[in-house]
Amino acid sequence: MAIENLRQVRCPAPFVALLSWVWPAQVGWLQIGRSVLPTPARVTTSVPQGCQAAPMALTALLISTAQRVQRCTEGPLQQSIFVDDRELDKFRIVARRMTQKLQSAGFGVSEQAVVLGTNFRSENRVDKLGAEFFYGEPLRLVQRLAKLPVRPSARELLYRTRFVPKMMWGTWYADWDLSDTSKFVIRVRRAAGVVQMGARAL
Repeated sequence: MAIENLRQVRCPAPFVALLSWVWPAQVGWLQIGRSVLPTPARVTTSVPQGCQAAPMALTALLISTAQRVQRCTEGPLQQSIFVDDRELDKFRIVARRMTQKLQSAGFGVSEQAVVLGTNFRSENRVDKLGAEFFYGEPLRLVQRLAKLPVRPSARELLYRTRFVPKMMWGTWYADWDLSDTSKFVIRVRRAAGVVQMGARAL
């Protein structure tokens, strides 16, 4: 369902195809109390934990609700909806009008909010991210990673936890040139010493 929602909101087809191949192949070990089943079970009813695309899929699930609120509201209405489990204990509102009323109600008002590396502003504008944001810092991280004296398994873990999240930040809200991406992936594979593709690691 999550993948189909991403497809409905026009997520890039190569990205949806990748998730369609990775997500249904996840397995988990069921635990009851202190007992754990000896063999894993295929996970088919939830978004994999630890995948950097999971928050994006959860956000897509909220789109229809946001559109319904928009239709039921008289006059212009601006909404900012995002899912970030690191921010569940905080409440921030991106607003332009009725600032004093919100503050008197106890809401903290901010003119801008950075969500997953993307800067949202109250004037309904998202900062355009340049090629340096997508390719500069991630490539420097990969080049450093290639020189680290660590085992291949440790290098793969660092690649998934440091490089992949940095590469994905902001791509949902800004232009992403796929032609530049293909060239960049080749440089990444050379720097990291990747000889084949197809691993299902998140």
